Amino acid sequence: MPKGKPMNFAELLKPNVLNFGFAVILSINAASVWGGVFPYFPVDAQTSISTVSFYLMQLAAMATTYLAGLAIGWRNPCAIGRLGVLACSLPLSMGSLILVSAMYIPSHTLPLIACAAFFVGLGSALYMVEWQKAFAGRNGNESALALITGAFYSAIVYFGICLIPAALTAYLIPLVMVPLAGLCLWIALDRADSDRPSYSDVPAEHSAVYRSVLREGAAPALCAGALGFSMGAMRFVAITHQELVNTVNLISMAALAAGALVLLLFWRKRALSFDLMGIYRVLFPLVGCGLLLLPFTGGIFATIGIAITYATATIVNIAIMMHCCHMARTSSINPLVTFSFYESIVYALQIVGYAVGYGSGIDHGFDVSQLAFVSVCALFVLLIASVACSGGKKLHSNRLEFLMLNPERAGENVAKELEVSKDLARRNAGANEQPFEQSEVKDRVSKRCQKVKDQFALSAREAEIMEFVARGQTATSIAESLFISENTVRTHLKRIYAKLGVHRKREMLAIIENIDEN
Repeated sequence: MPKGKPMNFAELLKPNVLNFGFAVILSINAASVWGGVFPYFPVDAQTSISTVSFYLMQLAAMATTYLAGLAIGWRNPCAIGRLGVLACSLPLSMGSLILVSAMYIPSHTLPLIACAAFFVGLGSALYMVEWQKAFAGRNGNESALALITGAFYSAIVYFGICLIPAALTAYLIPLVMVPLAGLCLWIALDRADSDRPSYSDVPAEHSAVYRSVLREGAAPALCAGALGFSMGAMRFVAITHQELVNTVNLISMAALAAGALVLLLFWRKRALSFDLMGIYRVLFPLVGCGLLLLPFTGGIFATIGIAITYATATIVNIAIMMHCCHMARTSSINPLVTFSFYESIVYALQIVGYAVGYGSGIDHGFDVSQLAFVSVCALFVLLIASVACSGGKKLHSNRLEFLMLNPERAGENVAKELEVSKDLARRNAGANEQPFEQSEVKDRVSKRCQKVKDQFALSAREAEIMEFVARGQTATSIAESLFISENTVRTHLKRIYAKLGVHRKREMLAIIENIDEN
């Protein structure tokens, strides 16, 4: 594509291994995990006990897997990084095949369903962890674009699954779609930058840094978990009313595709900047209004509300993946550990929401009493999360920023930021240690870096490199801008760390963030 030419939707939505592979696993989840009650299973075998047991076991398996990933990753993150495609595909395929076997062994249907649910939940969670690794190994715009377009294509793939006879779907998922998802994941991981230090960073060796990161992430994790609670409660209502399942799935996937397209349209015309708390502040009033109206609408309107809750949960999950990728790039924080932290909270609260749905009555009709009970409980949790997190400090590590996808206008929107970087590069193109002048302070980042330079006696070159890092630049881009080698950049960074008395970029950024500007 010629430089400066606007990107059209055909270029933005161009399928590739990254977005298509992610779409396949999302569509598998929509068909057998997040959405319908294993649609290929015989209707007469889909009793209340079997459906409730399946999803309870599946949710418990996913929450336990993420919690175990957090515990293992804290001491040995490389153990998570070596999972491999087979470790993901095998349990997911086994779960689907065991579920198929339950159709032919009616005397053991319930135990087989529970066993299948465990393997499906385990495989799905492991797949999401591996996809997190694949996305974290790309640059910001590339990974975010693949996540969003993958969400769009997941709806297309799911609609294709719905056109296939149910008898074939039972074998299509474990024998065709799971291997296809595994192949795409293998290629995506092979092409990712697996040498990034964030992958092998051991949180136990920098416990103070990671505890700070997890404390910062507690508020957005709680908000995402509150939405997960709502989804868990709504999921129970949906699966205990079989007439809703197909409609809920179709509407939720259509809403997901529409949301992805709207986001791409917005992103194409301007830079994208958001954080998880900001997403929650947008979604909370929408979901809250829907919950208030849910008991009084009924029928198709209630079905649409449940479907949108499903789509919202998927959007939040994708935002969490973007957030973990961003922290890995900007602060060298292990993305697998942070992702496991967020997801363990989301799925734990989803189990609680599912239990609340169970309390609404397994044998109730789709009536006002059940919907009112579920809606009030979900709205209460959303309000608690909103109040608990409303007074939190706005932290730089929770902010995601992506340049617009239209290169013709990208420079217009980020000109101020680029001007600062270019000024720094021009000062260093033919000169060595030139001191900072107060007139060169362009914004708060420059001002804070000036304060750090003065307080810790940094050289001009060290201060310049520190400012580049504070603006999210990588060692490669800094080296290109300053016409020096990457090794020189790393040497300067080591000297900066020594003068500041820190050991990691995350700690250096914390000093810059908290420096007194007065």
